[in-house]
Amino acid sequence: MIDYARDMGAMSFSDVPFGEIDQAILAQLVYLPLERALPSPSARMTISALSQALADETADKIYEILLRDRLQLLHACGQSARYGELLVSGFVNDISHEDEMQFCAMVVTLPDYCRAVCFRGTDLTLAGWKEDLNMSFDEPTPAQRRAVEYINEHADVPSIVLGHSKGGNLAVYGSTFCDALPQSRITQVYTNDGPGLSPASADSAAYQAIAPRIISLLPQNSLVGVLLSQHKPYQVVYSRAVGVLEHNPFSWEVERKNHAFVRREELSRTSLMMDETMDEWLARMSLDERRTFADTLYEVLSASESKTLGELVKNPRRSAERMLKAMKGIDPMTRKAVRQLIARFFSVGAEVLVSRTAEALGIDQDKDDEPPEKSITSE
Repeated sequence: MIDYARDMGAMSFSDVPFGEIDQAILAQLVYLPLERALPSPSARMTISALSQALADETADKIYEILLRDRLQLLHACGQSARYGELLVSGFVNDISHEDEMQFCAMVVTLPDYCRAVCFRGTDLTLAGWKEDLNMSFDEPTPAQRRAVEYINEHADVPSIVLGHSKGGNLAVYGSTFCDALPQSRITQVYTNDGPGLSPASADSAAYQAIAPRIISLLPQNSLVGVLLSQHKPYQVVYSRAVGVLEHNPFSWEVERKNHAFVRREELSRTSLMMDETMDEWLARMSLDERRTFADTLYEVLSASESKTLGELVKNPRRSAERMLKAMKGIDPMTRKAVRQLIARFFSVGAEVLVSRTAEALGIDQDKDDEPPEKSITSE
């Protein structure tokens, strides 16, 4: 995408209409710390000016690879005639640990009086990840309600709604349950490897009204976008990454001649198995059981005294010690599920760290725990 933004710098939207690469670019720019330049929703600034305002922003931590890519993308767009003069407004970034909500959005004014309503996906805050877990038992979440309100407010002209990861879910949910007039103005809804809706929402008349305008893009080994009731038909794009790292759109290959992502015929067997496994797992759990599991996992992660995933991995041994102590009072089945989920998300290295830390602290581990699987991220 960064190369595409540079190569397309001289091409106007009259030469090449707004398309799926353009929307994916905007879905990444909304992740940037734009509050430095846009302190209130009424503030307005071009992408070129935003690039200059964030010129001294750095991303030198090992876990800030996505921020580095997003800053490069911003500066490439800021220096181009195609993107540089696009106006950004309506930026909001609200995080509430009490309400377990993380919501961020912006509006980009496109040529011909069209708007792109852009939703940020899950950031590195634990509150954001907890809200993702809440989607399995509590819909609408606070961020989903905010997405509806945001579209009602800003889709007063023809609009394209888009987002990556949870941002894709918010784009679809907000476009589904917004008022009839704003919904009539929505021309396209893009979800880039975003989780689906609950079965009840996916079966609703409101969803059926917007469904023909939804474009769902999934990498071939999608693990996030297949969660819950994914929109069909979806389109599979080729990622040069492996496993869960394919969730990063900067790994999606671009076919510049067609101004689109390279396609694959279908999802991988791994992704399809993940989809089936998650559906069966959620189907066996009541809403109360899902809530208990999500709350327990969040309490364990919060025991590390971290607010973000970055803080969690900054001192992994200390985090592991505190999380293991928090697990001591949990029933064995839930403890096993929590440990396995943490291991799958944070790689086999995290499972080894947890096991060794438990031994050092003299904390009993579950004897019936399965040996850690080889992590997809470490392959």
